[in-house]
Amino acid sequence: MLFVRQTHEVICTLSLRGFKARFRDRLQAGINQSLWLLSRRHVVHGLPVGVPWTDPERSAAATKLRAALDLIATAQPRRLARMKRDLSRLLVTSVQVADAQFDPQTRTCLLDQSYVCKPEISPAHLAAVIAHEATHARIFAAGIGYSPELRPRIERLCMRQELALALLLPDGELAAQHARRGLDLPDATWDTAAIVTRRIAVVRSWGWPEWLVRLIERGARRSAA
Repeated sequence: MLFVRQTHEVICTLSLRGFKARFRDRLQAGINQSLWLLSRRHVVHGLPVGVPWTDPERSAAATKLRAALDLIATAQPRRLARMKRDLSRLLVTSVQVADAQFDPQTRTCLLDQSYVCKPEISPAHLAAVIAHEATHARIFAAGIGYSPELRPRIERLCMRQELALALLLPDGELAAQHARRGLDLPDATWDTAAIVTRRIAVVRSWGWPEWLVRLIERGARRSAA
């Protein structure tokens, strides 16, 4: 499934401005649904949660995810109630391009399994990241799209929610610092060209042939122009 996820990320890189967007969205929904069906599923605080069976650290990931949701339930029960309305599930998988991501097609909060299992990522940090993605879900539910001109405002709103939760958690200082750094980022961070650059860096990190990476980059730059 890793190659499937990588192929999907390449298609997203080529589709940032709507190039065959319908195909991209259907592919993303299909991949995430397949990963969900192949995951070890359970319910935590009323939220369906999935962890890959193939992950040797699945028990650690599941334990940390449960601890993160425990923190949200204790610190902000009303946020948890909104999450249960706005999110269909949380899925630990290989996200590739980010630590976490919201999939609007399936209303899934995707959490990168390597990120979740890092020893330095505490349940508090994970809880704050979930709050960030849940805010994306809330915005989507309100009918607001993720257009280029709105991206900086949307991301800062999500980071403010991330910060608000982190400040309430007993071990949330590092998560709060992360959110504050994000709030200080310039608007250009979310320009389409900047997003393409970050995605291409991820593709290059996979060790694919350089000629193929350059071909993908040319296509991505052309579709983003």
